[in-house]
Amino acid sequence: MKWRWAAFCREINKLARDGGRRRKFSHHKIVQTATNTQLKTVLIVDDDDDARLVTKMFLNNFGYEVDSASSTGEALARFNPVVHDLVLTDNSMEGMTGGEMAHIIKLRSPATPVIMCTGSPPSDCSSIDVVITKPTNLLAIKDSIDKLLARAAIAPQPAAKKSDKQRPSA
Repeated sequence: MKWRWAAFCREINKLARDGGRRRKFSHHKIVQTATNTQLKTVLIVDDDDDARLVTKMFLNNFGYEVDSASSTGEALARFNPVVHDLVLTDNSMEGMTGGEMAHIIKLRSPATPVIMCTGSPPSDCSSIDVVITKPTNLLAIKDSIDKLLARAAIAPQPAAKKSDKQRPSA
């Protein structure tokens, strides 16, 4: 199993690092694309240490800042909508489920996207933006993160209050 881990890490590094640029594979040709200048921060919540660590390393290699928590309670204590751009969680954890945690996160910050990667999705997914069923691969998770963050970046900003608007000059 050790050789698989080493090979996996080498492949991740090959895919993600190239002089500060991200590689995009298209028909066996490598096309360079510039990465975002502003790093996005993902909060990963999973009680499986190995899954959390591998996902964190994978996303780090693609230029994401990653904060991680091993329980929903720890995640709720760490969650800051100013810092965390997205939450990636499992559902089946001891104590509170990932679905219940997602509901609390949406109450605190309705604009923060929540992705759930789980083998047993909750019956109520109203607080979850994307559900990815296990088994899956890390690229599917990364693609979902990219899509949700791109959608959040182009979402309209809240309208200014009437008192904040300037009067037209006469």
